[in-house]
Amino acid sequence: MKDQNSIIKNLEKLIIKYHLEKELNVNMVIGWVTAENEPDAMKSSREYQAKWLKHLANIPDIDEANDFIEVFTDVWNYFPHKSLNGHSTIDIS
Repeated sequence: MKDQNSIIKNLEKLIIKYHLEKELNVNMVIGWVTAENEPDAMKSSREYQAKWLKHLANIPDIDEANDFIEVFTDVWNYFPHKSLNGHSTIDIS
């Protein structure tokens, strides 16, 4: 079962594995989600994705790329959003 702690650990591992420490950190990524206050859900999702998808180009293997996408999707789904009054998308689904 996923929870915020396991997602944070997976995000930390991913950042280290792909040498993204200069561009990303856990607090930054989580901050993108928690500060999100866009009433248009599709727009907010696209803006979030634009911040991390550019790093996907550095991943040569499709399975690893899928893992990369899953971690960032988990952050989006399991952490609270300002636009959702402090709830995560998993809470309201």
